[in-house]
Amino acid sequence: MNLLSTASKIGPAKKVRAFNLPLEKTCCASGNRIATDCCRAVCYAPKMSADRPRVHTFAMKNFTESQLPDFVDRMVQQIKGAGVADFKFHVTGDYYSSEYIDKCGQIIRECSHVTFLSYTRSWRDDRLVPDLWELAALPNMKLFLSFDRQTGVPPAIPGTRLAWMACDDSDHPPVKAHIAFRATVERTSDRPPNRRYLPLKIMGKTQVCPHQSGAVTPPADCVTCRICM
Repeated sequence: MNLLSTASKIGPAKKVRAFNLPLEKTCCASGNRIATDCCRAVCYAPKMSADRPRVHTFAMKNFTESQLPDFVDRMVQQIKGAGVADFKFHVTGDYYSSEYIDKCGQIIRECSHVTFLSYTRSWRDDRLVPDLWELAALPNMKLFLSFDRQTGVPPAIPGTRLAWMACDDSDHPPVKAHIAFRATVERTSDRPPNRRYLPLKIMGKTQVCPHQSGAVTPPADCVTCRICM
């Protein structure tokens, strides 16, 4: 089974691939505190899954596959076979267990020629923080701790950066982060086509993702921009 996905926002298939998981099994799973009301309200993933049911079905299959003994070997084989230089864990979903984080670490080590990118709120689960320390220590891993006004500021995990998710354009991060994402743009698929965003390059002291800044010529994708990668 193919485990990898493509996403034009992060880059063309010949340069980057992704691995996705379902929200209801990971960040929005019943009983955990990873998600907040703010991120649930502005998250693009539920709308994307509703508009494209195959995306959700594929993510559900990935969740099952991620628990199988040969998951690491198959992921490594497929990433190397794709010939990409960059890889993103979780366009949808998040790290859901210590065992899964350990598997991701094994994949990253085996694919030392690839730069891995991931945004996570799993730091809000105290049980997973030690595992995220180990993941962030890998030299080819770019791990961002995502936060909003309801999460509090993430712990100081060496090797990580902060990514702010604004609930609205007046919602500035309480501390300087590496990147800020706007809730008012790109969060749903019903935005009128070709509508330009109101320019906003800085939130507080944090740079807004150039693709969301209202720039006349924003970067084509994440692998072109490379602020996060």
